Amino acid sequence: MFKQLLVPKTLTTDIMKSKYGTFPEYHTSLDDLNFVTPKGLAESISIYRHIIELLEGAHRPRAKILGEPQLGRRGLYETLSRKGSASGSMLIRNILAYANGTRDLFELSEKLDAAIEQVEIAVDLLLEHELIE
Repeated sequence: MFKQLLVPKTLTTDIMKSKYGTFPEYHTSLDDLNFVTPKGLAESISIYRHIIELLEGAHRPRAKILGEPQLGRRGLYETLSRKGSASGSMLIRNILAYANGTRDLFELSEKLDAAIEQVEIAVDLLLEHELIE
């Protein structure tokens, strides 16, 4: 769960596994390491590592092709219409439209109202097919 506190020119975020106050021992003298499991600790470390990698990378994709590239021949566009099948190619097209080198993945995610993980996957595909840099 992310809790964001906006401070002038600063964004701070707390990352927690459970909502504040959801169990009686939360941040009291009864709070102890018996509640921490190796699996829970590994998941937390993985989340922090992923966030740090995203922040350090701060990739700002820029389209390499002017106009609309042929996504179909690259396997990035559905050839059969199925319910919900257009959402992936729509995200790819939207990323290409906004990939001008000024927005990072977080900004693209917010602008396109898409999960950061979806944006990452789409950007990786576009990089693989050399449509962005």
